[in-house]
Amino acid sequence: MTMRDVPPGNETGIYYIPIGGLPFSTVWQLLKDWLRKGGCNVDHIQIFQKSTSGWIRLVGKENFERTLRRRSPMHVSLLS
Repeated sequence: MTMRDVPPGNETGIYYIPIGGLPFSTVWQLLKDWLRKGGCNVDHIQIFQKSTSGWIRLVGKENFERTLRRRSPMHVSLLS
């Protein structure tokens, strides 16, 4: 399944957020822990191998919106 095959979140309640510009050393566990500290309930994170990008899967619109707000300073926090 490709991302274009995924139905919209307002139909399924499942939301995807593409991410990019991560440090090469970023591991999904670190990113998931950081988002959880901000009150985000992350269903799954995929960071592409040998890449600085991937996606986050979330359940629920409120959770999706909370994660979008938390996402902005992510790259700075992950480097700290």
